[in-house]
Amino acid sequence: RGFVLEPDQTLTLTLDLNVDKSVIRTGSGQYMLKPVFAVISG
Repeated sequence: RGFVLEPDQTLTLTLDLNVDKSVIRTGSGQYMLKPVFAVISG
């Protein structure tokens, strides 16, 4: 879903963070956050 934001325009989005896809375990056994969002409304 796309949108166009013009200068001086306000846009309100509701986002959903997918934690299962966002938390990545690195090869050294640590964890890294790579946020994966979905637009719910906006």
